[in-house]
Amino acid sequence: VKRIATKVIYSKRANPMLILDNLHGFVIVEIKIVEVPKMLDNKTLLQSRISKDYGIRVLNVKRDDLSIGDISKDEVILKNDRVMAYGPLVNLIEVFEQKPSIYSRIS
Repeated sequence: VKRIATKVIYSKRANPMLILDNLHGFVIVEIKIVEVPKMLDNKTLLQSRISKDYGIRVLNVKRDDLSIGDISKDEVILKNDRVMAYGPLVNLIEVFEQKPSIYSRIS
């Protein structure tokens, strides 16, 4: 099965985002945390309110060699984490402080 993804290219300081699937504006993305966004910095997922206010669900966090699949509301996103999340694309871009410059299709 051939999979198509959309890669969004950013500046070196941005958190690169790979859009794995697009479901009518709701997307599944993988985000490499190069710089922890202000909204998430030193906050648990519950404290950040990204689920309640933005409709974003963190599905998985890969930290070093550890994969955290059972995400707790007390989880904190750290620099160098790889985050898989689901939610409205516009909200993911806002929360993770994205300013895309180039969109490209990968097949």
